This record gives sequence, C-alpha cells and structure tokens, in this order.
Amino acid sequence: MNILAKIGIALLVLIAVAAVAFYFAWSSPRDLGIRFGQADLNSANAKLGVSYGVLPSSADPKASLKLTGSKPVAATFSSEELTALMASHASAWAFYPVSNAQVKINKDGTVEIAGVLDTDRLDGYAKSTNMPPQYYDFLKNNAAQVPVKPAFYAKGTMSVVNGKVSGNAQQVKIGAVDVPQQMVSDNYNLITGFAENRIKEAGVTVQSATFEDGKLNFKGTVPEQAQLAK
Repeated sequence: MNILAKIGIALLVLIAVAAVAFYFAWSSPRDLGIRFGQADLNSANAKLGVSYGVLPSSADPKASLKLTGSKPVAATFSSEELTALMASHASAWAFYPVSNAQVKINKDGTVEIAGVLDTDRLDGYAKSTNMPPQYYDFLKNNAAQVPVKPAFYAKGTMSVVNGKVSGNAQQVKIGAVDVPQQMVSDNYNLITGFAENRIKEAGVTVQSATFEDGKLNFKGTVPEQAQLAK
C-alpha cells in the first residue's frame, strides 16, 4: 500500500471518528441520575387519578389525543415520579415531543431537565395540541439549525401561580452548544408564554406549583381522562 492510500484511509478514519463524536455530542442527553420503576409510575398516576385510554392510530395528529373532563388535584411529586410520567407518555403517544427525559428537583429548589427533542414529531405535536404559530415557528426554525434530534438540558427556577409562569434559567444547552443567557433573557416572554400555553392545552389548570426540597408541590386541576394513540 502506497503512502497516498495510507493517508486516504487515515483521513477516512478521522472523518468517521469526528462524525460519531459529533452525533453523540448533539444527540446524547445528560444523565441526571434519576432512576425510576413501575412503583413510581403507579404512585404518580394514583395521585393524579387520570384515566388513560388508547385511540386508534391515525394519519391525522388531531385524532391522536383526546382530553375530557376536569378534576382537582393537590399532591406532591418526586423527581422519579415526574420522570416516570414523561417516559410513560413518550411510549403511549405518537407525537410526544421528547424522549429519554429526566427531571431532577434539587434541595435548593432548582430544577434540571434533560432529554432529546424528537424534531420529527414537532409537526404532529403542534397540530394535535393547537400550538399557536409564534411558538411553532420559533421551535421549527431553531430545530432546523441542527442536523440530528438534539439533546437538551436546562437548569433554573420555576413556579406557577394562577396559571402564570415565572422563573430564571441558569443554564440552557442544546446539543453541544450553550445557549447565551442574553438570548434566553431576550425571549423570556416567549418562553413563559409558551409554557403557559402548553399547560392550558394539556387540559391542566395550575393554582400553584412550586419546587422545593426535592419535590413538586402541585395544586390545580387535571383531565379526568386522556386518550392517546401510539
């Protein structure tokens, strides 16, 4: 084998290694150390008391989700219970927009969330949950900037009082890139408005939601029944 062939093989190996490193840097979610089991899911569902049903698969996203009724809930949830709920919804609904998600509530009241944004589900998620154009365009335009389903990570404080979201983001990371604090600050109203809209479209009303001492304290209402299509 001549020297040019050896150089060519070496370059191909370097390109392959760089591609793998790039993929994992962008698509591998941060492990927050939250481990959950069926008992955590059972506990969370018992506290919420939502009755779940299965809808037939459909090409129409609006036919993939049906929320009915309303019931009061006042309960405390652990990181494990919240993470179990997210995993359950991701497996039960064809257009749940995140996967491999973990939620960690710290003793000081800060909250961390990490996972993967399933960009191929954004269209269906937006249509099935009546997402306003300003939020959908923001998500879609930014998701288009990355070539893979990006991992995400955020840490900060958050609370909800009478449906109004407030908080402070300490760190936001998309894939391998830290989102500048100035960008987060500039879009604060958009972010809180998006969160408030998502809560509403999930059939949830929040009288109060606070994170403290490793727990979420929730008081409000949730749907009586949620039907989902895989």
